[in-house]
Amino acid sequence: KYSQDEVSTTNSNGKQSKKSRKAQHQSKQFVPDELKDEKYWARRRKNNLAAKRSRDARRMKENQIALRADFLERESDLLKKQLEDLKRENQKLKMKLIQYESSIKQ
Repeated sequence: KYSQDEVSTTNSNGKQSKKSRKAQHQSKQFVPDELKDEKYWARRRKNNLAAKRSRDARRMKENQIALRADFLERESDLLKKQLEDLKRENQKLKMKLIQYESSIKQ
């Protein structure tokens, strides 16, 4: 499907780029029934298990990220509320200080 130049594209480090490696793995070939021996089915079972583990790991990671994001959002809301409370308290104390300073001057 791809010419040798397209497949062996390298980046500035001399390593293959992800795109070219990906292109190599995307070429799926149909295997005729007469070539599907026990070795073929063993490879298919192994690949299917690896794909399932990969999907499960990805789902678990996504769930952990979602839980962490939810926790951080709740913590952010709490900190915003605390900040507003402290701003209000600071404003009250400033007003009291102004009143105190004005009462001393008189």
